[in-house]
Amino acid sequence: MSTFQVIILSLLTSVTEIIPVGAQAHLTLLTQFTGWSMSDTTVASAINWGLFAGMFFAFIHDWLSIVSSTITMILYRKKPMTFDERFPFFLIFIVAPTLFLKTYLPEPGINSLFQSPWTLWIVSFVIGLSFLRIQSQNRRLKTFFVWNLIDSIVVGIAQITSLIPGVGLFSPAVIVGGMKHYHWDAIYKYAALTATPFLLAQALEATQAGGTEWLSINVFLAIVLASVGSYFAAISFKQTIESRNLSNYGWYRIAIGVVGAVVTLFF
Repeated sequence: MSTFQVIILSLLTSVTEIIPVGAQAHLTLLTQFTGWSMSDTTVASAINWGLFAGMFFAFIHDWLSIVSSTITMILYRKKPMTFDERFPFFLIFIVAPTLFLKTYLPEPGINSLFQSPWTLWIVSFVIGLSFLRIQSQNRRLKTFFVWNLIDSIVVGIAQITSLIPGVGLFSPAVIVGGMKHYHWDAIYKYAALTATPFLLAQALEATQAGGTEWLSINVFLAIVLASVGSYFAAISFKQTIESRNLSNYGWYRIAIGVVGAVVTLFF
């Protein structure tokens, strides 16, 4: 894989993965138009580590608050009362179902069952319609700190769909938050915090399956560019989600689904 390809793939993946517009759909279209190979597992692993690092540092103050509150709660044997103290327990119910199925499902697994590119275009279209449906609901009253255990269990169940190609890590939590009438910034912040452990799991999995040529300029560029791209994508989306509501992203995902279907059908 050339350095130019690594730069494009790192930036494209980092931005489209963090902003819920379908990273896998974009990469599939890029492959169809350019013929590039995505088989370099070391670069893929480096991009995953960059995604995790960028998302972690974009919300580092939240993570430091959560970690410090959890440590304090354990040391003083306190009952979890604040959101920061309860969030680690929420994460268990969010992360466990998807990781369990991904680990223990017999081959070929969910991802392998949906290898057709048509899966990407149908999924993109459906998620786009879901975003538009959420946008039509005007009640946006719930704040970030009122997320509760029941909501987290629902997110955990919905997160299983992220195993289907094209769904992405953010869309399930965004859709659930929208259906439950959370404020836009509360939806994305919660989706970002719940997606970060999945990004770490992906990075660890890719590292175990990856190659050994880590000391190279391509790997360095992949980590740095994916980190920077995901960080600024997260900050930008977090700051503009209220003014650039979900309808823009809904129509965009529908457009990607239509374009992908046309390309697959005729080319």
